[in-house]
Amino acid sequence: MKPLDNNGRELDSLFSIETTSDSVEVFIESRGGADKGPTPSRNRDYQVAVALLLRRMGTFGVVLHEVMIASSNASSMSRTERRLELADHPLPIPLSTVADFDSLRVAIGRAGAAFGRPPRDYGGGNYTKRICLVLGWTQALRSMPYDLELLLAGRVGEAGDGVLLLERVEAERRNIRRIGAPAPPTGTDTPEMVLGDASRFVRRPDVIAWVLEAAEGVCGACGASAPFLRSNGEPYLEVHHVRPLADGGPDTIDNAVALCPNCHRQLHHGATREALRDSVLGKNPQLRDHPKRPDP
Repeated sequence: MKPLDNNGRELDSLFSIETTSDSVEVFIESRGGADKGPTPSRNRDYQVAVALLLRRMGTFGVVLHEVMIASSNASSMSRTERRLELADHPLPIPLSTVADFDSLRVAIGRAGAAFGRPPRDYGGGNYTKRICLVLGWTQALRSMPYDLELLLAGRVGEAGDGVLLLERVEAERRNIRRIGAPAPPTGTDTPEMVLGDASRFVRRPDVIAWVLEAAEGVCGACGASAPFLRSNGEPYLEVHHVRPLADGGPDTIDNAVALCPNCHRQLHHGATREALRDSVLGKNPQLRDHPKRPDP
């Protein structure tokens, strides 16, 4: 897959992801060929993509455990023999603590260029070899590799919901706690719908994160504390759109409330759901009763 940069431009750099029982491995393909000549160029944005992917991993609290050469001529070597040592960047590295990802990318490139050369041989070398980044990313082990590729590629509109959305929400919540209380997210009045086996809306992780942080573990309907804790120690609440997105509701903080699972199900399926909805609007002054979209 090729990643999109922060401006939505597709980079010419292929990467792929594989998962093991305890780690996520990101493979970044080598750069080769030439812009002019008989061999077409490939992966021309390799160096930009390496820094971009590392930076995005940092937003998800990923730990970089190992960097290994993954080229075909090294396939017969042991894992230890293929491992790179990075100057001034001792591994493992919590990527959320890295201030200069270009410096880390350069260190990886230099270590890759020196791979296979005799000691103290300071000659040239390929700074853009095929590499494998071995990551500690516990929650991502529950995800399909393709979904993780979509996530790191910045193609979130193409990604599925569920675990991927949870990953993005948790990254946003870490950011809120790190920088204090930023301005509320604007959300979107027109949530994007994507088509697949079934149509679905792409939900904003910053809106979900804000609503959960503001709730402080208390249900916005019944006022009770969350019924249990998630595996990461966070109170378990679910974010509900008071005016459903399918009915024209916006994906904004004035249309979203954190609920316990019982109240959430009642709002969707209960015989008194309309009365409960009115009660939720009355108890949460930040909410607005957005109008339902007229039927076509």
